[in-house]
Amino acid sequence: MIIQKYHYFGEFGGLIFVVLGGLENFFNLYPSVKLEICTYRNYGILLEHLFPKNVRATTIKWNFKDNLRIGYEYADRDFINNLHKKGYLKNVIVLFKQFSNDKMAVKCFNNLCFNVFDKDDAIYFRLKKPITYGKKSSRPKYISIFPRFRKLDSKRNISKKDWEYILKILKSYYKNYKIVVHGSNNEFLKLNIDDAIYPKNILEQIYYLNNSRVCVSPNSGFAHFAVYCKCPLLVIGMGYWEYEDINPFKVPIKITDVKHVRNSNVLRNFLDKVENTKDNSEIRKSFYDFLWIHYRQSKRIVGTFLKYYIPKAYYLLRGPDSFDSYSAKLKKQIFDGIQGRE
Repeated sequence: MIIQKYHYFGEFGGLIFVVLGGLENFFNLYPSVKLEICTYRNYGILLEHLFPKNVRATTIKWNFKDNLRIGYEYADRDFINNLHKKGYLKNVIVLFKQFSNDKMAVKCFNNLCFNVFDKDDAIYFRLKKPITYGKKSSRPKYISIFPRFRKLDSKRNISKKDWEYILKILKSYYKNYKIVVHGSNNEFLKLNIDDAIYPKNILEQIYYLNNSRVCVSPNSGFAHFAVYCKCPLLVIGMGYWEYEDINPFKVPIKITDVKHVRNSNVLRNFLDKVENTKDNSEIRKSFYDFLWIHYRQSKRIVGTFLKYYIPKAYYLLRGPDSFDSYSAKLKKQIFDGIQGRE
């Protein structure tokens, strides 16, 4: 089998949302296809771990800068030209865009995955299986935190003072639990924590998330990675992604604004709910979360109405022949699209 060559040097969130789920569905339909993907070292380790029979990962030496890793690309023309010279001509997400145009693929993705199109026409996919590594303990004894400290979108970062307060509550609630600090290179805040554990690579991160009682993180790609590792999640900070929609394994999730961090009841109440949730099978939402999620869902309903049903009425007024042609074309698309969002 000829190996197809692609690259991915975008953000971690893009890897989680697009690449992992996209490859999972792609290889389910085409199990004999093999890909060579040039990417960051830890991304490559994860891809080979999840798709050992189908993915061979490589990397490239470069002086990477945090502010150039934006969305699904690394915004450096010289770097992209270097990739092209080595035969990595296309970003792997292009594979999923082309694949989604196939009728069977669209049907498969609509039935099996959550997919939406953002302003860049990217597709988001749910994983069907949680990410695991090593043996899961029957009683987790770790607490995971992700003290994000990126220059890009720095408003998401949590201050050192707020982290110290969060850690004080976590330590008082979970006595004798080890704190695991997740982060990459210089992109996380250095905190003074006695006996903290710093995972050496992404496989160790997966192991500790699998065995953590809870993960605390600002709004980030890593927060969704924790959910995919089936770890209960407390999200603190600005911005609210659709954590309920992108939660295929139904882990407990709480989203709170940074201004509520110093309200100890908010944190303790969520920890109580984590302890009272069996098998991570129930999402616990505040009233604010409920309103936010349903506001986003109402926008989808209005969008679907404007996109499909107003044109449908227009063709209906033009006559039965025109309407039948239009209806046959969109009927299944509308049905599958709505079904995939439920």
